[in-house]
Amino acid sequence: MLVSGKHSNYAVDFDTMGGVKTLIMREYRSYFMDESTAGFLTFTFTASGSTTHIAASERHAFSASAGGFVADGSWASLNVAIAGQAAVLTTQTGTAFTAFSLYLPTLDQEIPFDFNPTQLERVPNDEFQATWDGSDKLADVNRDVLGSYQDQVVAAGPDSATATAADAMLSIIESTLAAEGSALRYPVAFYKTVREGMLARKVEVSDNYDAVIGKNSIPYVYFTNETDSDGGYHPFMVIASYGVTEGMTHLWDIPRPPGDGTPGTQYGEQTVTRNAVGQVYMVKIPMKDYGEVETLTENTMVNDLASDARVTVDSDHLNFASISATGIAIDGVPVYPTLNNALNVSASEGELSSIGIHSGRGLGVHYHADAHSAASSGLNLYNAADYEGYSHPPIISLGFDGVAGYGRYMVGDATSDGIANTLDDWGGHEHGTYGYHYHSETAEKTAEVKGPDGGSVSYTAHILPPKGAWRGRINPIPEFWDGSAPGYGGRGGRYHGIVE
Repeated sequence: MLVSGKHSNYAVDFDTMGGVKTLIMREYRSYFMDESTAGFLTFTFTASGSTTHIAASERHAFSASAGGFVADGSWASLNVAIAGQAAVLTTQTGTAFTAFSLYLPTLDQEIPFDFNPTQLERVPNDEFQATWDGSDKLADVNRDVLGSYQDQVVAAGPDSATATAADAMLSIIESTLAAEGSALRYPVAFYKTVREGMLARKVEVSDNYDAVIGKNSIPYVYFTNETDSDGGYHPFMVIASYGVTEGMTHLWDIPRPPGDGTPGTQYGEQTVTRNAVGQVYMVKIPMKDYGEVETLTENTMVNDLASDARVTVDSDHLNFASISATGIAIDGVPVYPTLNNALNVSASEGELSSIGIHSGRGLGVHYHADAHSAASSGLNLYNAADYEGYSHPPIISLGFDGVAGYGRYMVGDATSDGIANTLDDWGGHEHGTYGYHYHSETAEKTAEVKGPDGGSVSYTAHILPPKGAWRGRINPIPEFWDGSAPGYGGRGGRYHGIVE
């Protein structure tokens, strides 16, 4: 079958136009698929010298009774031919395609070597079936927010009225913190800029199961300023996100995506996560400067990768990390630690797409690696253009500890702000007026080759911030944990400015 690279919910099918079977793109795997017409063709390519003929050898149509696509037994193979601006099917000899008419995209969308260093083949497991009830659980955020913050969420996306309200709240936050002898971690202008950038993001492709092109991927970003039982202020930037990328995820290309985890089954028997569904994230980023820890275990962890693993290991800056997300990317998608729950670098396991992402068993996507660092020519979380005209790598994430994460200092860079300041073990540093912040970084690693050949292979780990352990102090942050993981999903509570 031939699937759209940009809109992966669509595959090549046919429709009869003016009595001619004409190739079209038809939606075949999303919530919005029309079951009465959904189908796709499969093709045979036959090469002869420098040319190739293409035949639509089979058609598969959706069957509600079968719960999926079944082959049309009456289909007779037809040849593909170019007729003007259309591609049609014919019983006659089809078009002889040349290397100039079948070509690769100008932007590299292949999975980088470092995201599959042992060259695992794509597993043939069936796809884990996505579901959605059709409801938009973030649509009611403006109803649930406390009255003192309501005017920041009266409209989704960029809006002059909500921007004015947000600016006013930032002024209040700055003055109340100053009055108690505290301060913001970063200047007011930082939070304004991040808010504006997040709200401007929209879904641009039909890629996820419930994707709606043009929909705000982060509909609301607002600021709260609640107090604890002692009267101390704890302001937060609250990010209401569907947790979806604006562009292509390429989940279908992942060699070995996560399995469904059905108890009593092996990976080969499981369906795998090659699709995604929008989530409900209410992420609160602390704005108050709580400072940074000086030792790894100074932050109290309810749970962490090292202690959660089934092996005994010493804690380090990669494994003394959340068992779920460590922060949120600038596009509203969670950032997970560099290591997976088996304490392996996720990228070395062949479980990530070309943009450093995969979906978990709840079909929510999250990042594990920095794709721009691994393959700078793609369409990634950040790209080469984001450096142009600036003296510092771009902001790409916010840690749940309130610390900002920036892109990698690129090889050969000798002039960017902070380039001479070495990153610490947490992956961060401080310079000029930037305050303490993280950066994407790289590390040389070795992966073990599975199977009879054995051996090992060297590769580079491309690490997104926060890479693992938090440097910002989390102990003073109220309601930081939700059970054994950081609290960033669901409806939120008082410090989110939500009616309880």
